[in-house]
This record gives sequence, structure tokens and C-alpha cells, in this order.
Amino acid sequence: MLSFSGAIAQKVTLDEVNEPFSAGNVNAYKLFIPYASENDVTKAWKGWLKKKEAKLNDSKGIIFADNTVIKEFGSGTCDIYTKIIEQKGEGITMLVAYDLGDDFLKCINFPDKCSHAKGQLNSFGFLQAKSALEEMIEDENHKLEKYKSKQKSLEKENSSLNEDISNLKSKISKAENELVF
Repeated sequence: MLSFSGAIAQKVTLDEVNEPFSAGNVNAYKLFIPYASENDVTKAWKGWLKKKEAKLNDSKGIIFADNTVIKEFGSGTCDIYTKIIEQKGEGITMLVAYDLGDDFLKCINFPDKCSHAKGQLNSFGFLQAKSALEEMIEDENHKLEKYKSKQKSLEKENSSLNEDISNLKSKISKAENELVF
């Protein structure tokens, strides 16, 4: 039996927010990824940033990706600031800010880049949620196999005990018939 304790209704969400980072209050994207762990998401996010040729610095809960190459943003690089916050028992929240050099990415000012960034973040979020769910299902299937094995063992033991009871009843009946008063 699978039990996800109320987490079934959760979904990946993405919102544009104003968030304090080391560069001050900046425009950022708040991505909620249900089921996921902070460690798994952090590892995957750093891997994604490295593929984008970023130089990473992880300090005080902020992952700073310097000179990140996002081809869809055009020529040049951007810096990405990321906070990953675990929401106990629910998943994680990622806050991601893209520093384009002269301004932080805002949908109103950079609709094409924003659309791409949001698509990228949503895709990342869905993949991480899917991966976390697959891991949960694998864990539950492992537990199920243990329970099935235990059930089989108990059924075998029950059969053996029933056979013992039947044999003992037979012996009792035989002994009663042999009793002479």
C-alpha cells in the first residue's frame, strides 16, 4: 500500500517575486518542487549550472553562478543567484534571480528571456518532482516486497501450525478412544 500522507495534491508552481539577495531586493522566480529533497535538488541544480559553463560559489545558503551561458538569452553571460529552502515534509522552494548585467530578469522588461527562463525552471521542477516521486515509489515497492515475503513466511508458518493442530487433534481423539474406564 502506498501512502503519501496528503502530498498527493501538491504540484510544481512558479511565481515572479521580489526577493532579498546579496545584490539587494531583486526580481526573482520562486519555484516550489513538491516531494523533492534539498540535497537532491541542490546537486541537480549545480549540475545544470555547470553545464551552462557557470563558475559556482556556494556561500551562506546562496548558490552564485558567475558568467552563466544561456544561449537562448543571446550572446554574453548572466549571473544567477539561487536560494534552495527545504519545506519540511512538503518539498523545496527555489528562489532564482538572473542578473543580466544592467538589470535583473523581469517578464515585463524581457518577455522572451523570461519565457525561456520560466520554461526552463518549470521543466527542472517537474523533472525533480518526478524523480522524487519515482524514488518514493521505489522505496514503497521495496517495503511491499518485504511485507509480501513476511506474509508468505507467516502463511507457511500458519499452514504448519494448522497441520500440527490437526495431528494433535487426531492423537487426542485416538487417546480418548483408547481410554478404558
